[in-house]
Amino acid sequence: MLSDTGVASLLHTLSPEVGATLDALGLANNGLGAPSAAALANALGEGGKLSGLLELKLGGNNLGDGGGVALARALRSPGCKLHTLHLGFSEVGEAGGVAIAEAIGGLQSTDDAPAASSDEGAAWLPLRSLQLQSNELGTNAAAALAQALRSPRCGLTSLWLGGNTLGASGAAAVADALCCSRSMRQLRLENTGLDDRLDLDIKY
Repeated sequence: MLSDTGVASLLHTLSPEVGATLDALGLANNGLGAPSAAALANALGEGGKLSGLLELKLGGNNLGDGGGVALARALRSPGCKLHTLHLGFSEVGEAGGVAIAEAIGGLQSTDDAPAASSDEGAAWLPLRSLQLQSNELGTNAAAALAQALRSPRCGLTSLWLGGNTLGASGAAAVADALCCSRSMRQLRLENTGLDDRLDLDIKY
């Protein structure tokens, strides 16, 4: 098991030359916490040692809300090129889920000052696949994710949310947002509270 200390050592010893050649990094089930998420987030940003990374697997760790918020910050960085992010079973929590949702939709963070710019006609953000299953997400995260999927900047093609207590209204809001998504191809909502009262009018 690598642990936070191991991740810190890895990033410290990793040369920029080697980091530039990495396109995938698997760190699942390594007992990692928020410190590792913060360190990785810094490395994923513009000019960071992992700024060329396309796939990051962090499932089965204990990242917590703080880890989710840190990774959301990385996703907002103009230098982050991640296409695939696996965070299943990592205890990202409600606040972390909301922050990640705001990032993948290119939405204004609740911590940001109001901005006057419009996203109309903006290019898709890089992230294509996001796994957030079993992360203690609730109705607030569901609402934020639904809003993100409706954003013209969201380029997700695959989103895994199974095992979160989104509730019937939260799960329905996420599913209903498919009507507005230009890119989504796979949405997993197993055991989220979705029920058979949902009536979707999805057009492709």
